[in-house]
Amino acid sequence: MDYDIASISLVGDREHNEDFATCTTLREGGVVAVVCDGLGGHARGEWASRAFAEAAVAATVDTPAACVTSRDNAKRHFTEVFLKGRDNISYKLALEESDDDPKTTAVIVALRDEGLAIAHVGDSRAYRLAPGAEAWRTRDHSVVQMLLDEGSITEEEMAQHPDQGRLFKSVGTKRDDAPSVTVQPPLESGEAMLLCTDGFWEYVTTEERQNLLQATNLQAYLETLALTSTSRAQGRSDNVTALCVRARAVTLPTGD
Repeated sequence: MDYDIASISLVGDREHNEDFATCTTLREGGVVAVVCDGLGGHARGEWASRAFAEAAVAATVDTPAACVTSRDNAKRHFTEVFLKGRDNISYKLALEESDDDPKTTAVIVALRDEGLAIAHVGDSRAYRLAPGAEAWRTRDHSVVQMLLDEGSITEEEMAQHPDQGRLFKSVGTKRDDAPSVTVQPPLESGEAMLLCTDGFWEYVTTEERQNLLQATNLQAYLETLALTSTSRAQGRSDNVTALCVRARAVTLPTGD
């Protein structure tokens, strides 16, 4: 399967961009994508997100087929990937003899022709977008996700709820939170995976997200959505980051 890939990361109305996104190819074919959001208010948040992502990508490029088709295998594999990401944060802190305790959210997607695996901690999300179908997404490790699950609020109310951003899982040097891991069938032609931080998903509508599937210029449209999200925050925008991996649509030959 061939993919179109686009990414964007904006500082928004913050002084620093604590988000980080990266994507690379797997050694045996396929793609791995990572999006992280360094937690505001925690020292070196921007530094933690990059350190985690770089180590996680390095640990994921050899992901075998068994780890995108079997949940048990995927769970073991990506738990180890997250530990390596956390250890890289600790290692860099030790080099600087720092007592800081930086934290980050993280979402990783590994895509192969045999299947795909998603691992995440926190409220950075992965969406699976398909033509004519309701999008599947990861469940946030957050207070507002629990409120949604118990029926106290709606999906639309999550973004503006006063408890939005309160997490009960994150990646940090003094935390050992295991990721939630999901395996799914491979992307079909015309489907896409969207990874994004809360600064993006809070202000992008279902219809706008779904339009990523039809966008002629995927990069330009993703940038438009990010800028729209920043504008809708009305001067209170968080960092805004998104990465989209779209399976190229196959055009079947027509008979004469």
